[in-house]
Amino acid sequence: MPDSRAGARGARGTRTALLLALLAGLTLAAPAVAQIPVPATPTPSPAEEATSDPYGRETPYGCFFGFLHAVERGSYAQAAEYLQVPASLRAQRETIAREFQAVLDHRFVSTSLERISRSSRGSLDDGFPPDVEKVGEILGENGRFDALLVRVEKPGSPPLWFFSWETIREARHLYGELGLPEIESRLPDFLVKIHVGPLALWQVAAFVLLLPVLYGVSWVLLAGIFAVAGLVRRRKVAKEWTASARHPATLLLTLLLHRIAVFWVGMPILYRIYYNRLLYVLLLVAFLWLLLRLVDVVDRHLLRRVMPGGTARPSISLGRRALRGAAFLLVIVLALPAFGVNVTATLAGLGIGGLVLAFAAQKSLENVFAGVAMLADKPLTVGDTCRIGGQLGEVEDITLWATRLRTNERTVVSIPNGAVMAGQIENLTRRDKFWFHPTVGLDYGTTPAQMRQVLEAIRGLMVADPRVETDGSRARFARLGASSLDIDVYAYVRAESYAEFLGMQEELLLRILGIVEQAGTSVAFPTQTVHVRSAEAPPPPKGPSPA
Repeated sequence: MPDSRAGARGARGTRTALLLALLAGLTLAAPAVAQIPVPATPTPSPAEEATSDPYGRETPYGCFFGFLHAVERGSYAQAAEYLQVPASLRAQRETIAREFQAVLDHRFVSTSLERISRSSRGSLDDGFPPDVEKVGEILGENGRFDALLVRVEKPGSPPLWFFSWETIREARHLYGELGLPEIESRLPDFLVKIHVGPLALWQVAAFVLLLPVLYGVSWVLLAGIFAVAGLVRRRKVAKEWTASARHPATLLLTLLLHRIAVFWVGMPILYRIYYNRLLYVLLLVAFLWLLLRLVDVVDRHLLRRVMPGGTARPSISLGRRALRGAAFLLVIVLALPAFGVNVTATLAGLGIGGLVLAFAAQKSLENVFAGVAMLADKPLTVGDTCRIGGQLGEVEDITLWATRLRTNERTVVSIPNGAVMAGQIENLTRRDKFWFHPTVGLDYGTTPAQMRQVLEAIRGLMVADPRVETDGSRARFARLGASSLDIDVYAYVRAESYAEFLGMQEELLLRILGIVEQAGTSVAFPTQTVHVRSAEAPPPPKGPSPA
């Protein structure tokens, strides 16, 4: 029974290693995914768990990984116990196990080894008979063929799973075509005989040296593609797209080429599982890097037109944050299937949980949706001077939750986006022209002739100044005020900014004062005239007339 205990310890060690690799990959690729439980394959019943077979062949999963652990330890006699070999070839079982291992290491492909059934009945919904289980495919010379396990029932023992003889026979025919012995025959002996774990030294060297070589090849290939793209389209935006995408695209292509090269160099399946997980994590990181680079380009050329904040501003736009968040979510969704997570069930669960969170965080979600609505409707942008809820200031930043104003006192006021969209927004920056509307009050001593002279001069002033719109402009004697004769001046002035308008308004008011002075009158100031009536002597009292 030592082999049984060793096999059990090896199986437990492999499961622990797979779990650690899964957790490490989840931590690197998508931190949020680590909180989502990986759905298990059908759980065996207590009767199934009571394994009486010393090699653990009662399930397809136990048969497949039992063979891999046996060949990893170099125990080919034990590995042969997982193969369905005819009685006539029992003397060659260990040789057959070696050849089958070599074929699996170099030509076996599978979408997910963790999905191999752990039930003694196997998978009943895979389209194969109940006693046949497909664990993957093998790349042959004339196409692919299935790697199958078969369930064999013997009297007095539970049904056991073995690699089918049809699969082993096809693999033996393919073994002579692998070409590895020819490669190894041309290498120095020390590269072939020295091993680092299960890998020959030449395989380890090829694994490492292929990275810089393939990176250089990828760089040259993409440089040629980008050069052709630059000739076809010479616009500045196209050049920035290629410059931003060069490094992440090179990394992506390098990883893909390295995966192809490693497949033909050959790697034990157990180590290939870890390698594939690490490679997938790196591919997702490179893909995320590429998306973030492209988001920056979109932000510079599209979103900055909506929310111009200047290159010196430390904050980024709401649209850029939204696109970055979408990129992270996309990468997380792509990472879920690689770690055995059912995306459909997960999204359904997230939908139900989202409803609960929506009720719990109603105000926060209101601010988030209001921020998205502000980005779409664009009532204000970064840099605008606005009056919001009684607060006047320059819009310094628009986040997913609040809009920040820099007031004239140089304080920062944060207003929730929900309150911004629910209230009134007065955008002073978007004025196309400024309203010039002073009231000129003349002294009551002004004669009608002087009043006409002042009115004509003010009208001529507005017509002569090219900065004042003549359409709709007017100067009218409006009313007899309490202490002045009021002239209503109405005109629109074209100016680039409020500061420029203040300068123009000052100049116009000074000219109006000069007009009043030239007319010989003056501007009135509030006065009151009190008329005091003198006291009269009281009338004499009335009495009887004298006789």
